[in-house]
Amino acid sequence: MENAVIYARYSSERQTEQSIEGQLRVCKEFAEKNDYRIVGKYIDRAVSGKTDNRDEFQRMIKDSAKGAFSFVIVYKLDRFARNRYDSAINKAVLKKNGVKVLSACEQITDTPEGIILESMLEGYAEYYSAELSQKVRRGLKESRIKGNFTGGFVLYGYKIIDKKWVINESESGIVKRIFSEYISGRRLKDIADNLNEMGIKTNTGKPFTVNIISRLLKNKKFAGIVSADEEYTNIVPAIVSKEDYDQAQRMLERNKRLAASYKPEVPYLLSGKLFCGYCDTLMTGESGTSKMGVKFQYYKCFKRKKTHDCDKKTLPKEDFENKIIKMTLDHILKPDVMKGIAENVTVVYNKDIDDQTILETLEKQKGDKEKAINNLLKALEMGIFTPSTKQRLEQLEKEKGDLESEWLVQYIFAPKRYEVPTVLEYFQGFAKLDYSIEENRAKLLNMFVRKVIAYDDKEPTIYYNTSGDFENNPIKENEPELIGFGFKNSGGGDRIRTCVGLLPN
Repeated sequence: MENAVIYARYSSERQTEQSIEGQLRVCKEFAEKNDYRIVGKYIDRAVSGKTDNRDEFQRMIKDSAKGAFSFVIVYKLDRFARNRYDSAINKAVLKKNGVKVLSACEQITDTPEGIILESMLEGYAEYYSAELSQKVRRGLKESRIKGNFTGGFVLYGYKIIDKKWVINESESGIVKRIFSEYISGRRLKDIADNLNEMGIKTNTGKPFTVNIISRLLKNKKFAGIVSADEEYTNIVPAIVSKEDYDQAQRMLERNKRLAASYKPEVPYLLSGKLFCGYCDTLMTGESGTSKMGVKFQYYKCFKRKKTHDCDKKTLPKEDFENKIIKMTLDHILKPDVMKGIAENVTVVYNKDIDDQTILETLEKQKGDKEKAINNLLKALEMGIFTPSTKQRLEQLEKEKGDLESEWLVQYIFAPKRYEVPTVLEYFQGFAKLDYSIEENRAKLLNMFVRKVIAYDDKEPTIYYNTSGDFENNPIKENEPELIGFGFKNSGGGDRIRTCVGLLPN
């Protein structure tokens, strides 16, 4: 007796537990008739089968890898999926885990005819789902034409009576007040604060916020307009005039642009990389305006900013970034350094992809299956035969075939090795970039610079993500200290995979 689980689902709130009970009863009868032991149940309630984004369904797919069951029994195939793509993908996962989907009401064999039947049933389920969706859309359209409420959230200022939107007199006055005050120039925050001071709540009992006021002002229903498959003016009675609504939209858009104009757009390229040399605290980007109205940007020690316990001076943003970029270019673009980078990256990357553990594991598993098959064949030749021998042999042949397919996929799609000249050419491309362009400046620093330590009385220390400290590239006494060559403990391995991913195929 083999283990099986039941998967059941109904898609609408209008269906009940009786639907599930009926599915479970039929599935259990099917299991008893075919000698399957039910070891678990997975049930999704009021969830559509159009996608596989279902909690219990996904739990079942995940559990299939544990080897606790060999079959998933469903009432009909449309309970499993109403989308042929999702059905094929999830059946493939189950198949890989040694699990097969069985339909209790649809007798499908493993013959070519059975495969065609299964495909046809899945296609019909998808067709039915699409047709049902189309009927629902038609029904909603008819309801809108009749001016009826079609479900969903009831907007503040309204109530529903006999499937019709009706103005809530006590709340509609607040809506008119919100539009009137905003159009007259009052701020969103002031409007919200005033309503909260008066003890007025939303229709969910929550206080008003800037976001709630903004959403109310943007809602077309207050002007009597419902946007769905088209615009309807016969469903919701207007609380404010179309002119007032349009004026509020113009003011919202204008204030949005004004607010955006005050936001700093300047990127701080050393953000997260720059540290104070005296207290080892991160230095963060700041901006300000001088007495003459000139805007300026700088980096400031976060400890000095918060507690004033550090005397580190601020650093002018643009000047300091230019300094780090120049120091990086002066070091990285030396021919021997570039060659060393390329060699180190190539060795580490190729070593990573040369790891044949997956292929070797698959080969070993395939060898184990072949050995088991040979042992069974020898037993058959010796006349040793049991009812389960044939089934076990078929299972082993299938498992061996699956392993061979997986090995082939791993072999074909394995990443290719790179040669030093190819990698060197990629890194040499940094010499050709225009570093007056912000994007290129950021690209250089993100690729090579891991950490910068800044001081007031000496040059900064730079930790790079790049390659080895070469004998023919000594650091001179008058040069800034250049630390972090090599990938050990420097986080460079991920950087290798990032940069090599940009190389040509």
